[in-house]
Amino acid sequence: MEALAQSLSVIDIVTKFGLPGLILLLWWANDRARAKDLKEWREDQAQNIKEWRDDVTKILAAYHEDATEARRFYDHNVKLVENYESIARDLHNTVVLNTQVITEVCEAVNTNQYCPLIRLDKLAKGPQG
Repeated sequence: MEALAQSLSVIDIVTKFGLPGLILLLWWANDRARAKDLKEWREDQAQNIKEWRDDVTKILAAYHEDATEARRFYDHNVKLVENYESIARDLHNTVVLNTQVITEVCEAVNTNQYCPLIRLDKLAKGPQG
């Protein structure tokens, strides 16, 4: 049909086929241009979809890495809490032991059992001298 369109001029078509022939020729040319545009649009859309899928894949991969890193942070925090709990338990034992020792020291100071002069004074009855 393209060869026919090239060989026949518009005037030849109008004289041979009349106005309906001219309308059909213009319709055919418009339909070919529209089909070409539609094909280009579909190819462009296919390329856009491919690029979009690539972008989404990259975004999902980055999100997966971030989520994995956040999970590692939580795991490390659990270890940190467990270690802190162990330190706190040891510190608790140390504080209890220190409290017992300080209590014994306070009791010894208050009763003065280690000073021989005071101890003799307390144990002796009657005048000291």
